[in-house]
Amino acid sequence: MKKAAKIFIPLILVLMVMLSACGSSPEKEPNEDPTPEEEILGTWKMTLESASYWEFKEDGVLVLDLAGDIREASYEIDGDRITLKCEGEEITLDLTIDGDEMHFGEKDYSDESSFENYYEFERVD
Repeated sequence: MKKAAKIFIPLILVLMVMLSACGSSPEKEPNEDPTPEEEILGTWKMTLESASYWEFKEDGVLVLDLAGDIREASYEIDGDRITLKCEGEEITLDLTIDGDEMHFGEKDYSDESSFENYYEFERVD
């Protein structure tokens, strides 16, 4: 019995080490330079309207939660521009994403009407 234990215990230990190595996967390298299409994915909260959340999905679907009024729209990104399409209307604006902050459009302090198409967001998830 002692002879069998001397053989089986090391064999079991070797098998356990081999099996645990098989189950692990290499860590993904973080994308050092994500595209805007990758950066935008997830849920964003409008900073000026505390009850407005926008969820950007991979398939170009945008789910809008406007204070409980849920709507579906679509979006397309082309370089540093985003096109939003909702209920037959379409608008294309400049897109800037910097970490957990995002904005569409540009503020032109000399033209107050430019603020009508300016949106600021912060990442929720």
